[in-house]
Amino acid sequence: MERDYVKQSDFPVMPVKCRIPAPRKNYIPRRKLTRQLEAVGEYRVTVIKAGAGSGKTTLLSLFFKEKGAEDTKWIALDERMDQVFLFWRYILFVLRDCLQGEEGALSASFEENVQKDILWQMLAVFVNKIREDREIYLVLDDFQHIRNEFLIETIDYFIRSMPGNMHLILLSRETPGIYMGALSVQGQLLLLTEEDLRLTEEECRGFLIHTLGFQETDPSVEKIALTSNGWIGGAQLLAVASRLQKNKVYANTSERVIYEYIGQEIFFTLSGEEQEFLVKTSVLEYFSRSICEELLPHIAFDRVMGMILDKNLFVVNIGEDGREYSYHGILRGFLLHMLEKDREEKRELCRRAAPIYFRIGDQEEGVRLLQEAEDYETLMEKLLSMPQNVVTFSYMSHVPISEAVKNVNFAYQYFFCHYASLDFEKCDEIYRYIKENKMDDPVFQAFGNVNIFFNVNWDFKNITVLSLEQIEEMGMNEVTKAYLLIKEAYFFFLQENGKEAVRYLDRAESIYKTAGNIYIECFVLIEKTQVLEAYGELGQALRLYYRMKSYIESVPTIEASYHIGLAGLHIKQMNMDEAWEELELAKASVKKGADSVSTAYLYTLAEWYYIDGQSGKAGEILKVLEKDEMYRNIYFLARLLRYPIYIEHSGELTERFRQEYEHADAVQKNMDSELLMIGICYDTGKTGEALDMADSLIARARKSGNKLKIAEGSMLKARMLYEGGGDRRVLLNLFVEAVSYGTENGLALPFWYEKETAAAILEAFPQEIKKRLSPEAVDFVRKAAAQKTGRQGGGSRRMRYNLYELTARELEVIKEMEQGRSNKEIAESLCISMATVKTHIINIYSKLGVSNRVAAINKMRDW
Repeated sequence: MERDYVKQSDFPVMPVKCRIPAPRKNYIPRRKLTRQLEAVGEYRVTVIKAGAGSGKTTLLSLFFKEKGAEDTKWIALDERMDQVFLFWRYILFVLRDCLQGEEGALSASFEENVQKDILWQMLAVFVNKIREDREIYLVLDDFQHIRNEFLIETIDYFIRSMPGNMHLILLSRETPGIYMGALSVQGQLLLLTEEDLRLTEEECRGFLIHTLGFQETDPSVEKIALTSNGWIGGAQLLAVASRLQKNKVYANTSERVIYEYIGQEIFFTLSGEEQEFLVKTSVLEYFSRSICEELLPHIAFDRVMGMILDKNLFVVNIGEDGREYSYHGILRGFLLHMLEKDREEKRELCRRAAPIYFRIGDQEEGVRLLQEAEDYETLMEKLLSMPQNVVTFSYMSHVPISEAVKNVNFAYQYFFCHYASLDFEKCDEIYRYIKENKMDDPVFQAFGNVNIFFNVNWDFKNITVLSLEQIEEMGMNEVTKAYLLIKEAYFFFLQENGKEAVRYLDRAESIYKTAGNIYIECFVLIEKTQVLEAYGELGQALRLYYRMKSYIESVPTIEASYHIGLAGLHIKQMNMDEAWEELELAKASVKKGADSVSTAYLYTLAEWYYIDGQSGKAGEILKVLEKDEMYRNIYFLARLLRYPIYIEHSGELTERFRQEYEHADAVQKNMDSELLMIGICYDTGKTGEALDMADSLIARARKSGNKLKIAEGSMLKARMLYEGGGDRRVLLNLFVEAVSYGTENGLALPFWYEKETAAAILEAFPQEIKKRLSPEAVDFVRKAAAQKTGRQGGGSRRMRYNLYELTARELEVIKEMEQGRSNKEIAESLCISMATVKTHIINIYSKLGVSNRVAAINKMRDW
């Protein structure tokens, strides 16, 4: 096959969409327009707005060919690119050699990301990497296809942020949806309209004679020049009709009239074979001899194509070797309009053409054809066989729900596609459709309760979790099984069954090792670290965080979760400076006003402020969190409320929590809310009730292996026994158990909570403690209990880093630089390439206004 493809994962970018069209031979000079176009380098944005066939593309391609196209990038947009991730994937592709450093990591980020909030961060990185040492022109042809509001927002951001050497040129049949007011006021907008593009009569004569090959003496020349009214597409239509010995002329350029004219004066004058060829190949984005010989074996390609080219019809040669073709929008629009009369024939053509493109490696065109054919059965099987990335997700999202549920594997991954994109409204629509139409089918029963992931549904303790045997019996493919295992593991976690949650996640991870789907691995790591941290297995959780870090470059959607989770772990170990550093890195990864990731960040930040003694700041965050529906429930907010209630003795919050707890159903309570209620009962004189509740909680924690809750519950009960003169033996047993689990995993927070009790026990029973605990364990408890609130120096400096607007990755790089590591060592530590390290260092120098490593480190130390 003559084509070349640039492969990203298994879904290639189509270079045919990214080439500057070859100008027509012998095209006439447009001196006035050329003078106007020579000013494009003075404007951020140029808009050329004119109708079909006005010569926009030809004009600009000729201009840049004469100017020199080395730094001119071109994308021929179509309706599929009105999808934010696909659009930016193509932008990154065409600008790849205009970026500083290697673009591989950034390309992988765009490839893997499906979340809109993360896109803003990637666009900021993208803009910062654009070279500024030469003028760059980016042409977006057929911009009228871009209508998606969010996509237009991102383009507006790009225009505002792109460097001054970057010039955006939009060719459109309609007024673009971008915001042009500020550009116009600032003198940064060049606008050319249809009137500017009209041919003069002299130019029209030149076009007919020199470009289309009419004789100067041909009477048709004068007639066409007068009648076409300067519209170059009309002049060409009239020229074709004239050569076909027709005389009727239209000056009206509406679509209906154009189609009528093409039909009467051109199309129906062609032979039946030519008509058939044109109509049947119009379903293709492009075609070649080999493609047509397979699709239409009864038509002699060379002979028919030769006749069509001889007639100067609207055929565009797009192949670098001159052997690939497509139709101009005017002709293709007419041909597809003709084909709409027989939609079944159109679908059949698309069905037959799709496997041809799959065989030559053009997955995107093959998938598009299956979608046009409405052959959803084949389309779904094809998409399931491909790696999940932004393009496959885009095509998945266009399958109707009623069709998606016909393939159970596709239905589950279809749901995940929307969930990963944070499109919870669509998730709810899918869930409701399946609940109403498919829940009687056993293979769809796993969809039960998936609404817990996007709705506030608190009845998770009554969920019946699918067994491993049930999941196996459903007959799903391995990727779908992995998603089900991750979902069911989360239910186990919510039901305080961490052991089963980890077992299910281990099984899902084993599937990743064979299937290689990076999304499975990332979801497993996020969920497993959450489980292990909640159960006090901080050492294991920390090792998984290190593994997760290596995936951030490829899957940037996990970066915020990584930093927030690691900050929470450091808080439990009372490593407050390290926790603050992670929160600062998280802040650079979380867009303000974002979804659950943003609230998780605020939750952890509030906890840090409470421990740091900044209860005012923490209280303000608490007010924000209480507006979120999820955090109005004591199940999720109890751990954070422990600080203002348990440490600061807030009477108002205590009473509110007590009333909510007493009126809450059992399914809304968890060990965190029980711990808080135990403390409230004890502080209000209900010691017996508090002790009974503590016994129950500790017993459950031991049974489930939750070391964090054993330590927290044991220390709380130890306080009640110590202050109440309770059984000395029981008190010491509780303390030793708590310390043993604490020192094993660095669990310092439970001893900070009960610092007075811990210090008093160490003081009151020195001999017993010496016999039962190692010196290291005693030292650990002493340090935890004596921990002073407030940062030890590092945090205050870290707080100010982002005055320089360093990115999350740049913050990590400069931290490595401060430790004296070489570029090679930094690359190994952060799991990135040497070239990427150099790019980050260049950006750091630029933002800090320094020129070397020592100056950069000193500048940060000054803060």
